[in-house]
Amino acid sequence: MGAVPNYLTRVPHSDGGSCLPCHSSGGGSPRTQFGLDFAANGYDWEGIWNLDSDGDGQSNGEELGDPCGAWLPGEETARTDFISAAEDPDKTSDFPLGGTTLWFFDQDEDGVGRNGAFLAQCEPPAGYASTQGDCDDENANIWSETSVYADEDGDGFGAGPEVLMCIGDAGPAGYVSNDSDCNDDIAEVYQLLPGYVDGDLDGEGGGQLQWVCSGSTLPGNFSTTGEDCDDTDPAVASLRWVAVDVDGDGYAHDAPQWRCQAGQMAEGFVEFSACVNLADCPAGMDCLESEGQCTPQFFDCDDDDPEIFKELSLYPDLDEDGFGAGDATNVCTGNIAPVGWSESDADCDDTPTSGAGYFQTAWRYVDEDGDGYTLGALVEVCMGAEEPDGYSAGSLGEDCDDTEGAKFKEAFGYPDLDQDGVSDSGRIICGDGGLPEHWTAIKYGQDCDDNNGTVPAFTCEDLPDACGIIDDGCPPPGTYCGPCPETSDAGSEDMTRDAGRTGDSAGTSVHDAGQANEGTDEADDDQEEDEDGDPEPPNSGPPDEEAPAAGCFGDQMPNDFAKHNWMFALMVLGMAMRRNRGRR
Repeated sequence: MGAVPNYLTRVPHSDGGSCLPCHSSGGGSPRTQFGLDFAANGYDWEGIWNLDSDGDGQSNGEELGDPCGAWLPGEETARTDFISAAEDPDKTSDFPLGGTTLWFFDQDEDGVGRNGAFLAQCEPPAGYASTQGDCDDENANIWSETSVYADEDGDGFGAGPEVLMCIGDAGPAGYVSNDSDCNDDIAEVYQLLPGYVDGDLDGEGGGQLQWVCSGSTLPGNFSTTGEDCDDTDPAVASLRWVAVDVDGDGYAHDAPQWRCQAGQMAEGFVEFSACVNLADCPAGMDCLESEGQCTPQFFDCDDDDPEIFKELSLYPDLDEDGFGAGDATNVCTGNIAPVGWSESDADCDDTPTSGAGYFQTAWRYVDEDGDGYTLGALVEVCMGAEEPDGYSAGSLGEDCDDTEGAKFKEAFGYPDLDQDGVSDSGRIICGDGGLPEHWTAIKYGQDCDDNNGTVPAFTCEDLPDACGIIDDGCPPPGTYCGPCPETSDAGSEDMTRDAGRTGDSAGTSVHDAGQANEGTDEADDDQEEDEDGDPEPPNSGPPDEEAPAAGCFGDQMPNDFAKHNWMFALMVLGMAMRRNRGRR
């Protein structure tokens, strides 16, 4: 057996690891009679189950739990206990017939034997049946003791107390196996069905759910649904989720409630839809999940006016430009703010009439003349959608005169307003950045009266008339003088010193406005005292010394003296050079 261990699986209750019961003491030892019988029958259990290999009076099957030879490899035997050794004559089973088919005596041969009388054997004996329990083994038509119920109306449904009867395939007349008949006096009704009373017969019941004794369907005065909230009026079907809406604008005056109503909603009410969650409700509504209905987020604040229904937090808009200011106030209105109110509090000037259109603040430059040049730094301005007058979002630079658009940039120059070729003192002028007509960037002499073209020269009041041409006819403060072209030793020190400061070799020195009139003051300071203590003109000396020439001019210059500026500049330069030589 050790060489063919797979044979062990062909024997019931073999552990698969021992060569018993085929060998006397394991693999390689002499075979037992059981092993010889097993081998002789081709190692097939079917050929040896009914043999008594060890001669102890019990078959191999009775000892190994398969007394009728029904076992197949891989299955359990009919009996799993009281197992013995089929190869050992000294060992037998205490219950060898365990697992054998039991056969019960069947006197009326209806296939059901009576209780108690049986045979245990593999083959069915005559007059016996495999089942027991025949309640009347003398009547082949009845065999089963069953609970039955009286069926008085004969509708197949019984009622009343349970009755035990011995019956066959069917109970006796007037009895059935069920007790579900709710009315055993009327054959048309026999079962309980759920329903609602439909008192007004509108097809919709109401009230509490009831169990109704019915036939195949509910009676006509009952309904499978119970939504009717007024079962006395056939026009009223169900409860509806509604709220008061006097003005009919669709907005509820107060919280919705269940109202019993059918058909079109009554005037003065508004109905709301069912919901499972917020997504089922329209805008402005919440889902009241406890009721499964949409409910308003706000109530109509004026239920007498269909145009007014909602409170908004608004700001007074006194100038009615659409932007408000001040403190918020709850105002009963429609979806938009009424005139005089605004949802915005951004208005920076809400003054009635004058503030209209001004609603926002911005940083702007002052530009009164609108030339793009501005005054000072950015200022905060209350404005509307367009740029306000007198202000600019950008700046081209600082404006020197913001009252006139043509004047915006300073320049320094020397005026010659009387067009006599001699300049007045230099100064700053506000214009377009250039010098206006009759102004120059270069200084030509020093005009003491630039409004009089006949008086171009320096003031020389109280000076001697060196060349006899001092004009005493000048307006106050006195006489005026100018360079003298004919006399080399005469002149006005006062004039020549001033003339020497008016220009360089080209006669074109530019001074700022504060320096233009310094000459005469310095000339006075430069005067020296003579031996007797009297002041004398500076640089006065012997007649034969060279001195700057001076000439006094009235309405006209001498014919032989150039009237052009460049000649005048050369003359001034010569005077200065002669003066310097005289001092040396």
